[in-house]
Formats: sequence, structure tokens, C-alpha cells
Amino acid sequence: MKRPRALVIGIDAYSNPAWSLNGAVRDALAFADWVTQAGGVAPADLRLLLSPAPDTALAGAPAPELPTSKGIIKALADLRRLPPEAGGDRVYVYYAGHGAALKGRNEPILVPYDFSDEVTDGPLLLGFSQVVDYLSPAPFPEQIFFLDACRDFSLPGYEVPLQSPVGTYRPAKSKSKQYVLYSVAPGQQATEIGVGIWTKTLLDGLEGRSYKPVSLRLGQFVVRLDDLAQWINSEVHERLVNATLATASAVQEPEYVPDPKGVNPVLAAFAKEKAPRARVSVYVEPALALFTCRVEVKEYSAARAGDLVPFTQGPLPPIAPPLEFELFPSEYSIEAQADRFTVVSQPWTVTDDPVVELTLEEAEEIAEPPPPPDEGPEVDRSAETAWRGSFSLDDFDLESRGVRGGDRGRPGTGTGNAPPMRVFNPPGTLTVRCADPFVRVKLLDAKRKEVEERLDLGKPLPLAPGIYRLRAWLPGDRPSESTVEVRPGRPTEVNLKVPVPRLGPLQIEWLKERGMEDQAGTETSAYLRPSELLGRVAGVRLGSLLAYAAYAANWKGSYFNKLRSFGVPPFPERGEQACGVLLLVGAAGGRDAGEIEGFLRGCGADLLRDGQTMAAGSFTTLLGLPAGAAWQTVIDRPGPLRADLRLPGFGATRYALTALPGRLSVLVAVLESDGTVDVQQILLPLTPETTSRDFLKGPANVRKVDQSHDASAGCRSA
Repeated sequence: MKRPRALVIGIDAYSNPAWSLNGAVRDALAFADWVTQAGGVAPADLRLLLSPAPDTALAGAPAPELPTSKGIIKALADLRRLPPEAGGDRVYVYYAGHGAALKGRNEPILVPYDFSDEVTDGPLLLGFSQVVDYLSPAPFPEQIFFLDACRDFSLPGYEVPLQSPVGTYRPAKSKSKQYVLYSVAPGQQATEIGVGIWTKTLLDGLEGRSYKPVSLRLGQFVVRLDDLAQWINSEVHERLVNATLATASAVQEPEYVPDPKGVNPVLAAFAKEKAPRARVSVYVEPALALFTCRVEVKEYSAARAGDLVPFTQGPLPPIAPPLEFELFPSEYSIEAQADRFTVVSQPWTVTDDPVVELTLEEAEEIAEPPPPPDEGPEVDRSAETAWRGSFSLDDFDLESRGVRGGDRGRPGTGTGNAPPMRVFNPPGTLTVRCADPFVRVKLLDAKRKEVEERLDLGKPLPLAPGIYRLRAWLPGDRPSESTVEVRPGRPTEVNLKVPVPRLGPLQIEWLKERGMEDQAGTETSAYLRPSELLGRVAGVRLGSLLAYAAYAANWKGSYFNKLRSFGVPPFPERGEQACGVLLLVGAAGGRDAGEIEGFLRGCGADLLRDGQTMAAGSFTTLLGLPAGAAWQTVIDRPGPLRADLRLPGFGATRYALTALPGRLSVLVAVLESDGTVDVQQILLPLTPETTSRDFLKGPANVRKVDQSHDASAGCRSA
């Protein structure tokens, strides 16, 4: 295997002292330490470009190269020019310093050390294409970029554009696999607390200081790129909140685009004795069961490719709560059994330090486990039974309340009291049922990789034993997940709950008055029939109903009478030159009529052009649907606009709108029951009916609006 290489860049001191940073060089050196140790890069194959603060001494290190624009380009060029035999299997590029999303640039940029004046130094700014795309011909099949830099930094003379078009950078197609991990999303700042919060999290995952991104693959504990990126994205937010080092409005959302073909390279590997572990606490109820209770932990380990093999790390001795022990990252089933009680188990994947609560129920007779399926030859379990019965208290370290000796007694190891044995692994079956026949179900494995794209309700599916995820949703609604264990040779049945509708009972009651609630024999009010044209819809959002009602108000046909009855005002002008703005607000969820009325009465908006307020308005409650309100105005000429929307309990939010000839610009904002704001933005035609019919083209259901026009849904209460 060819050796990997690395280019590491850190900039604290800039030519313009006003831009100085405090932790970029420290972060770069920390990454360099990791990449030359666990990352497998030889010190001779590491290139450092650093600009430390004037009072910073790099102990024991030679004077590094300066990260000037020319110096960075030269370092990349040297990698690119390497002959194939001098390349490696992978190259790492790490950058910590200033970055920006600037007006006039259609890609993110990095700011080198020698950039000082926008007039003379503008060409020194490095676009991502000059870094990522430029390196693609280099002789490294895998190229991984870690970029810890802001993407909203406003340089002198440059204005950060509103709703900048600079989004996630996607490398151009190349023979090499290129992966880019950003510390922030477009328009955000990277946070420093002496070190970059993103780099600190990155290294915690790579160095095994957290078990959460670690997984077990073919008997080895590893950190894969996708798992690391997903963990970083959630962990950075939590650390930012816990640090209380910025205002409540501070946001940092790391970004990563996984490989569309599912390639997920390994970045780090750990020997078992060095692999991080999670601490598990198990409580068993009722107290009467504790006298004879035994807890058994089964791991579903990918010991062979494509196969899941169960083994037991117990049984553990009788317990008094809590029982605590440590587990390696993997998939487990934690089972409790006691005399005259039913056996209960809970599947669990190591993603946190869990508290597992197992409640046993008394039983007059304990039923024998169901026999294996008829398919296949009869399975001899005598060796497995002998092995399980061979454990004693000597197998456990009672001081740490955990299993002693790691693999002691593990099947096939020949250690402990049990003889070597073959692990029998007959498949089980999974049957999923739901009272709602329209629910959609996907089956995922424990790492959330898709197993079955569409699971048939009521039909047994043969599966290898292990931990699985069921992802269920109604058309147009958010999916929910549940965990299930498929046991060797046993049937497993799961009854999914009918999803709860998004709209609260008050909104459902108002819609019932409009003749929209579906009464076709379902056990839920999740289904609506919004119009004569739109079909039966599940999980519908109030924002989508308001968006369609705006269309109905300006439609001359007879297919949307129910939606027109909401009372959304039609636009007063028509024709190819007419243009205007319609703002709609609403409140969904289980609020009472007084709360909804007060919320809508407190909403307001300002419409601005070229920084000047051209209209200010308050909202009028819709007569046919008191959960919504509207404000509409005619625009004198086409052009860009800005709408400042004010919702009670939220800071003012600015949205970019466009007034176009023959179009009505519609902005819908609805406060959801979970405190988020669902925002949709659409353009409606104000031309004759024939054009309107072409614009609609017979939609099948409301969820097309959900999928096409959901601009954002994440505003939090101030």
C-alpha cells in the first residue's frame, strides 16, 4: 500500500492585523499530530504552512512555510505533479483560517495570509475550485478536505449578499474520490474557544475520545467518514450551546455531502483494548423479580461479511438496580428473565450512555420459545446450550459490574469454560402491521443502510438475526423511526402506531366545517380532502393548505371551492403586467381559539425596496379559516423586494421576494405545534385562465407543494 500524504494549513496572523485569529495554528498542529500518528502519514510526507501569532513559539519545530496565496498554490501543485509511483492511497488537506462567501464569487473562498487590500489583492483569494478541483488529477485515489473556516466573513469592500447563492461546494467529476467536510453551512461563522469547536470535535472522533462515531466492522473497531461527519454535525451544535460563549442566536451547522455511490472510507482504526466504550445502566422492575432475575447481553457482530452472528456476554448475576457495565460500539439486545415472569428484551445500538429500563410482567406459565421455521434442516442446539450454561460468577468482575476478560467464553475462541463451537444462525422473520394501510415503511439495518425500500404490511420477511430500524411515514408527513430485534429462528411482529396528524383538533374541527375531513373508515383524522380536484391526503400541513387556498382564490375554475371558502382574498388586478405580494400567516397544533387569535393579531410585516420601506401592513384573519390571516398589496413595478416578517415571540425575519409581471409572489409562514416555523414561497399566475390551467397541470395531491416549496422550517422562539 502506498503511503498517504497531508497538506496542513493554519493562519492566525494575517497581513491585516484586524483579522487575527487565536486558535487556527493550534488546530492545524493538533491535526498534524493526528495525521502523522493514527492517520498513517510519515513526517516526511507532511507539509505544514503556518502563520502563527507574533507571540507564539512553535517549540521544537522548524520555521514553517508561510501560507501565502502563492505558497498554498505551490504546495497543491507539488502534490499534483507527483508521478504515479510517488503518490499515495490518500491525501489529506486541512485548512484553518478565514473563509468567505462573497458577492461576485459563485463559490466559497479561502483567505491566504498575504491578502490585505481588496483592490490590489483580490486575485489572491482562493476559490474552492483552485484548491479542490485543482488537486483532483493528483495521484491519490482518495482526497479528503477538512475546512475549518467561516463562510460569511465580510472583507473590506465586499458585501455579503442576502441569501448568498454560494452553497455547498461539490467538486467537479474526477477519477479520484474527493470528500469535503465543512465546519459551517453557507452564511455562518466558525466559532473559536481557544481552539476551533469544529476541529476539536473532529479530533475527538478521530482519536477515539468519543465512542459515538466508532463502529464494528469485520471484527475491527473503525471510524468511517460518513459516521464521523454525522456525529460531528450533531455534536458541534450541542457543544456550542453548552459552552454559552455566544449569544443565543449563534448557529454553527457543519456540512458534508456523502458519496452518492455509498463509498464510506475508513479514517481510523482501534485495537480492541484501545477502542472507546459506552457505559450502560440497566434497571429492572418490579422489585419482586430481582430475587431471581438474570440479565443477558447479546451482541450482533458482523463477524463475517454479510452475516450477523449473535453471542452472549452474560448471563450476568442476579442484580439490584442499577446494573452497570461497559460495552464496545456495536448492536446489542439486553434481555431480563426471572422465575414466573415473562422474558423482556430491548434492542440497543451504541450511540449514547443509555439507561435501559426493563419491566417484567408476572406470568402463570412461561411459554416455551416458538420452534424455528419449518424451512431447512433441524438445528442442533446442544453445543449452544452447554456453552450458555457454563458461566459462573467467576466470569464477572463484580467490582466494575461487568464482564471480565473481554472475549472470555466467546464462541469460537477456545477460551473460558466453554469448548470451541460452531455458532448456529438460522434466519428469523419480521412482520410489520399497521391499522393505516397507507403507511409507508422502509427497513434499515442498525447503521441505517437501506435493506428494503418498501416493506409490505402483513407479509413475513426472512432476515438475518440482528438489530433493524423501521422508518414509517404517511405521504406528505415526516418519517418516524423505531428499533426492532430479529432473533435467530423466531418470528417477530411489530404493530406500528397510526401517525398523529400535524393539525390540532381545533384546526381539524374548522376544516370539518369546510367538508374537508375524510370519513372513509380510517381510525385517524390524518386524512383530508382539500378540494374537488386534489385527492385524499395524509399528514397535511396548514402551510400547504394556505398555499393552495391562495391559488384557489385566483383560479376561475370550479375545482377548488373548498379551498376558496377559506377566504384568502383574490388579487385585485389581472393581466400580463400586474404584479403583487401576498403574505399568509397561520397557527397549527393544539392551541385554543384565543391563543390563535392573539398570535395572528400580533403578526406584522414591512415590505422594502432598495432599503426603503414601501408598505407596512397588519394581517386580517381569514373568515373561513380562523387559523390563518392574510395581507396583500399591489406592486407598482417589477423588481427585487425584501419582506420583514414579525411573528409574536420571534425576532424579525427577512425574506427575499421578487415582483414579476403577471405573477403574485406568495409567502406563507405557519407556527407549528413544536415551535418551529414552516415557510413556503411560491409564484402564482395572474394571467387568463388558460395559462393558470397550464401552470397547475392537474396536481395529484397537496404534498407536491410540501416538497417543492418548503423553503425553511427551523426558526426557533426567541
